[in-house]
Amino acid sequence: MTHLTELMCAMAADGELVGADAAHLESCAECQGRVRALATEASMIRTALLVPDDVTVPATPAFKRPLSLKTFAIANITTGVLIWLAQFLWKTLIGELAINIFAEASAMYAPNAYEVTVNTAMHFYNEGTTMIDSYLYLVVSALALIGVLWATHSYRRLRAGANLCVLALTGAIVFMPGPAQA
Repeated sequence: MTHLTELMCAMAADGELVGADAAHLESCAECQGRVRALATEASMIRTALLVPDDVTVPATPAFKRPLSLKTFAIANITTGVLIWLAQFLWKTLIGELAINIFAEASAMYAPNAYEVTVNTAMHFYNEGTTMIDSYLYLVVSALALIGVLWATHSYRRLRAGANLCVLALTGAIVFMPGPAQA
């Protein structure tokens, strides 16, 4: 004996099953139980979807204008200051305390912030002019080389003598020694 499929049981619950399958349903208790369960489920779904008349639908909230650019900027600046403050406190208080406690506990040398700051300032005081001179030499050389290349490209129809002058100037810029210490 072949029982009804799930689709046939659903059709029977809706009253749409006809023919030999309907005859099988009248004689099979198992299929009748499945059809009753589907009919109960369908009626529960229909009941759940009905909305009674006494139910009030909540009102739609009023439109609120979005934040202005000024308010948005103030909120971002405030958030940034708070995050910076938290990081500053974490690094200085917790970081410095933890490093100093560890250094004292293990007799390991750990420089403090004052010493690092002074050493950095002294390094820039002693080597700063050389560093700045080297940087400026690089920038000026690069700008001069770009100018020479532009001039060569723009005036390439001139005679070969002008191109040789440009080439000599480029060579002088490129191969000129940088500042050195004796």
